[in-house]
Amino acid sequence: MVKPGFVSLIFLLASVFLVDNEKIIPNKESCHNNNTIYIDSVHVMPSLSPAKCLDISTVNIKSERLKKFKILINTLIANDIGLTKFPARFLKNFPNLKHINMSMNKLSFLPGDLDQYVPNLKLINLTGNKLKVAKRRPLTKSKSLEVLILSKNKLRKLNSQLFNGLPSLRVLYLDGNFLTSLKVHPFRKLHHLEVLHLGGNQLESIPIRALNKVSERIRVIYKNNSKNLHLH
Repeated sequence: MVKPGFVSLIFLLASVFLVDNEKIIPNKESCHNNNTIYIDSVHVMPSLSPAKCLDISTVNIKSERLKKFKILINTLIANDIGLTKFPARFLKNFPNLKHINMSMNKLSFLPGDLDQYVPNLKLINLTGNKLKVAKRRPLTKSKSLEVLILSKNKLRKLNSQLFNGLPSLRVLYLDGNFLTSLKVHPFRKLHHLEVLHLGGNQLESIPIRALNKVSERIRVIYKNNSKNLHLH
């Protein structure tokens, strides 16, 4: 159980907080020009070293050409391509997929059970989408997911079961939303949570009881240029 003394509250005065996935997941295979396959509507640009990443940000996600890379890829980049529906069946083509970047799309919901499609998923970046929170249902289920980035999704409320299907979650970004309170204790099943980013919301306080049963090592990050945040 978390006690006030165990909670480290960090006030960040900077107006911008940059998510650095390399620091969140040590030793993660980073994507760069040498190990990434880039596909556009005409060409396939192969990687210079063994491929680990696939960037499809400029191609139709249904393209048949993508399937031949399915065994190689552990990171998929599909940001800002106008997705309105989570491509669950498409992701089954990549059995080794561990990291997904689908930021800056128009996704409103995730499939009820991500384990069916990406059973080895470790990180998913959904920054800048339009995700909605159902009243009494988990966001999704994934036994392996460790990092969930929900920055800038215009979330206003969190239900008490929202993260119940994510038992391995260590890092959760909820910054840049419109949260005003945490009365429903949405983190109570996150026993391994170590980093919780709440910056850029409209919270005036964080109830200590909202962090009950999470890891004693939890680090809560909050930034607000106009007022201080307090624990109670």
